[in-house]
Amino acid sequence: MTAWAVAGVNARIARLLCDAGVVAPDDDVELVVSRLTSQAFEARLTAGESVDHIASGFRRSLKAAATKAAKKTSEQRIPIDEDIDGDRAWQLGRRIYVRCGYTSRLGEDLRRMGAHWDRDAKQLWVGSGKKSEVIAAVQAADQRLQRVEEIKRQARYISIPYRAVEIRAEAKKLGGLWDRDRKQWAFTTAAAYDRIQQLLEHAQRCEEAAAEGARGGCEEAGQVATQAGEAAQSRRARLIAESRRVPTGEEAEWRVVSTRRMNKVTAWAMAKPLGAIVRLRDGRRGVVIDRKVWFTGEDDASSMCWHAETHDEAHWDLLHTVAIVEPTAEERSADEAERAERADAAEIHDIVTELSHTGDVALAWTTIDDAMRVGIICRRYGSSLQSGGTLVLTTDDRLIFQHPGWYDDYIQTERVVLDPDLVARVGAILARGNRTRMHADQMNYYYEVIQR
Repeated sequence: MTAWAVAGVNARIARLLCDAGVVAPDDDVELVVSRLTSQAFEARLTAGESVDHIASGFRRSLKAAATKAAKKTSEQRIPIDEDIDGDRAWQLGRRIYVRCGYTSRLGEDLRRMGAHWDRDAKQLWVGSGKKSEVIAAVQAADQRLQRVEEIKRQARYISIPYRAVEIRAEAKKLGGLWDRDRKQWAFTTAAAYDRIQQLLEHAQRCEEAAAEGARGGCEEAGQVATQAGEAAQSRRARLIAESRRVPTGEEAEWRVVSTRRMNKVTAWAMAKPLGAIVRLRDGRRGVVIDRKVWFTGEDDASSMCWHAETHDEAHWDLLHTVAIVEPTAEERSADEAERAERADAAEIHDIVTELSHTGDVALAWTTIDDAMRVGIICRRYGSSLQSGGTLVLTTDDRLIFQHPGWYDDYIQTERVVLDPDLVARVGAILARGNRTRMHADQMNYYYEVIQR
């Protein structure tokens, strides 16, 4: 029972087999295991079939298998021919076994004769009625092997690159053989060897010529690129000189993105001309020294060429390369005025925002005579210029912020602030005169300052 367990038989199954008399302790273990597998004994027992019901049939099957095994053991190998080695081909009973590669030419010949595969012997076998055909096939295979070995002993070897497909085909036509051990081609005649050698030398000369041409092409391309770079540097120097500006040595890119429907000619016309002075978003100025224009369809706009302005819309990109230049005195003055204007807008925005949340809220507006108004600041916001309230400074030093309310009830509210510091700050803003300002935050705020 231990031997059966080692062979893969469940201990419970082995005990039941012995108790039912299906097998005896002296039975061959491998034979019992093979019969258990073929008759699915364990599966039938698990399904609920009784041991007694299958015992008699299993015993007969086991006895027949033992008889067959004994008969097979008693049979002697008989050579099929005196010129063929007994380990190469032999007859066992009514079967002729042949030792050969399954995918070899001899194996193909045997399968054409109707050969079968013996799982136990791990060999192909053919019925003894085709003995003469088997002998002829084996002898032909031996002759082929002898011919190959003879060629290997006398042949001239040469290596053919794998990529030389046409040369390999020619080698086969000339009777060349592939030696798997040496990884070379063998030829029995000097003429065939010389022919393949000539083809290989010609192929090598062609490859060298192609490589030389490629190197020449690379050198030519390099020269073209060098000339293009020199031309670009010359154009850059010329454009900067014509602009009469002082370069800083830096370069930057200035991009214009447009969703306008137009062709490429119109897009090029829309781009700034070479030599034009442009102002970058950071305030620097530059001379346009190069331009690129391309179109991106909506399929690629969301991934390959995305912009916050266009998202996934089809658009044109107008990319300008600019050489940064020093600003002129007029440009510096304009920049300072712009900075002062932004600071003024930020100050107005901060004071109005602070007063819109300061003081008690009244649900009605106070009527203020024009004579009592020192000045007012009106706020609007958004693309539709919604009213964001009005701040009024009165002659009795009151700050009154009146808001029209929000959608959709529009309840009017009013706040009154008497803080002298806030009054002084608003007074200073009004004292600078009438003006309009824009402050960019999460949305654009527009302020109108009116001094009475």
